[in-house]
Amino acid sequence: RWSTVYRIALGDMGGPRSGARCLHWLLLSSSFRSVAALSVRWDGHLSRRAAAWGGLAAATCSGPVLPASARIFTWPGGGPAVSDTERSDLLVDKLERKYLLNPADLSGVTLPAGLRNQKDAVLIFHGRGGEDRETDDLRSAMRASDASVGISRFVDCFNWEQWIDQDPTRLSRVAQDVGARLGRALADEAPGLRSLHVIGTSAGGFVANQCVSDYVAARQGRGSRALVRLSLTDPFTSGPPDDEVQRGLRGLDGFASIDASTIAAARRAEQFGRDADFAEHFVNTDDLVPYTSTPLPLCFCYDVTAAAERATFPLPGGGRSGKPAKDLLLRALGYHNWPMGYLARHYETVLDAKGRIRHPSHDQLPRGAVERVT
Repeated sequence: RWSTVYRIALGDMGGPRSGARCLHWLLLSSSFRSVAALSVRWDGHLSRRAAAWGGLAAATCSGPVLPASARIFTWPGGGPAVSDTERSDLLVDKLERKYLLNPADLSGVTLPAGLRNQKDAVLIFHGRGGEDRETDDLRSAMRASDASVGISRFVDCFNWEQWIDQDPTRLSRVAQDVGARLGRALADEAPGLRSLHVIGTSAGGFVANQCVSDYVAARQGRGSRALVRLSLTDPFTSGPPDDEVQRGLRGLDGFASIDASTIAAARRAEQFGRDADFAEHFVNTDDLVPYTSTPLPLCFCYDVTAAAERATFPLPGGGRSGKPAKDLLLRALGYHNWPMGYLARHYETVLDAKGRIRHPSHDQLPRGAVERVT
């Protein structure tokens, strides 16, 4: 592949799936976000409900939108005289208490039977739309690459669709709990793992990252654990600071975020990759899905927006519909899928001198750096 590497300091930087059920929400999202851009205040210019929908309409299709993590603007009715960060904390704490009054029932979340007692494993987590062409292609590509070097490894997509909460303010929280449950199960039921590769796309990034974190934490003090690679394809992300002094609570695409669920989701996303031995982020920056365009600070990032291959990336939903407007929207929507499509096209199983899975290293691909693929 042809690529140019740019080492970029993040402070200096500026899924939905196919099908008609997503299209109307994305259109609504665009409209609401345009309204939200006109005002960032909870006053007569923009009601609290309208402001929340400006951030959450797209989440109904793909998951919660993600901001950076600090400043809230004007409170309804003036609000208490506290700092912006304290206001954020109050909102997030209130949302957490509300969730704990009615937590998701995750008793059915169990480790796939084929993964128990494995030495090497790959777990893929789909986005809000469920398993699709890209998850299928990636699974097939990884299995074929394994076979080409003569190894047999567990590779599968975990379907967590039944636990996707229809309330967008709960989505990232429930996704995180699904991942935590699976991570702990991995630590208990696959104690001999040598290598673990966890992949998440779109809202599945919350599941994937938490699976890694809880696996690593649960293996502490229990002997060896697997070397862990985390790959996130167009996940929801946290944005860069507004300036060097005050971390403003802004949406990634230039819109203000003022609801508790976006703040909470952003704080989770800021930690994506922290507990993995190697973490990578594949990003597309010009699709219609909001708040998925900022490189994650704890991952090595591949910006595949300008990759030449994207020109031939097929539309989701089986090809052109014959309606130009719909095809244009599908193509823009499909580019949210493109990062996983890119990974499927370029994945290569690499072995070390002993014939074991070898992951990339942050020694060569440092956290926070960005490679722009052309």
